[in-house]
Amino acid sequence: MARPTSAWGILVTLSIGVAGLIGPSAAQVLKPVERLIVRDSAGRFVGNVLDVVDEEVIIVFEVDGEFIHLEVDGQGFITRNGPFFESSNCTGRAFLSVESRDLFLSACVGPPTTTLYLAGASTPSQPVTVRSRWRGDYCEEGEAVRQLVEATSAIDLSRFTSPFSVAASSSSCGDCDGSGVVTANELTRVILNIFSVPVQSRVPSR
Repeated sequence: MARPTSAWGILVTLSIGVAGLIGPSAAQVLKPVERLIVRDSAGRFVGNVLDVVDEEVIIVFEVDGEFIHLEVDGQGFITRNGPFFESSNCTGRAFLSVESRDLFLSACVGPPTTTLYLAGASTPSQPVTVRSRWRGDYCEEGEAVRQLVEATSAIDLSRFTSPFSVAASSSSCGDCDGSGVVTANELTRVILNIFSVPVQSRVPSR
């Protein structure tokens, strides 16, 4: 007659069985990633991942030789800390915070649709009576006097459609600027990466 199996014996048997299921044959392998990029819902290249804070990704862009940084998540460009307005309904002239202007231009995303507002490095700050501020999906009303800079230019970002996603990529990105057209410089970058040719070797020495 078989002896009754104790609860401890059952537990040991189950543990051995589970260990066999998740043993070396099912082990996951960590692979280093050379570069992470962000793409929109249509597969358009948005930018390179510079940093990740919680679930938000920081991307750095160059505009006329100056640099800006923007945050994105799965829903697109983060606009919760958008521009300030003198009007009470987030329309009219846009003003930006003067924080971190030593290294990067003042920049933020706001209405209408998805608009990138920029302020040049030489744009002077001024006291502004603010009556509203864009908070991502709504206009926050409230009157206060702040030291701000007026936005000197705006770029329409609505061609990038959500949701956004991240993907591993090599140093070549094809349509690097997301314009929908692969330029000669972008094509050269792809070819050089494929053949591992240093960039400086494109121009032969004489």
